[in-house]
Amino acid sequence: MDESFNKIESLENVALKKLLTLSPKLKELGLTPCDRFFNLETLQNPTSEFGFPIVEDGLNGIRVSYKRGNLNLWFTNNFENENNETRKKVQEIWDSLN
Repeated sequence: MDESFNKIESLENVALKKLLTLSPKLKELGLTPCDRFFNLETLQNPTSEFGFPIVEDGLNGIRVSYKRGNLNLWFTNNFENENNETRKKVQEIWDSLN
């Protein structure tokens, strides 16, 4: 196989592992992870670079975007407030996975 293909595949697997590691930690915080998006098909979909939800939480959003091996965490609505306690905990967990 082509070396660049293997590198992309490996980066996707690393990103997927991070999401799968994050899921139970989100559950511990009382959040409902969107496990249905935690798969290689989602990461390989071109729309993943625009973001997809990682928790089901009504109006407050926690999302990630994936592009070229990089997962980026971002927040919407009430979670945009940096003083939101849940956001702080999620960010701390996310940072620990890097």
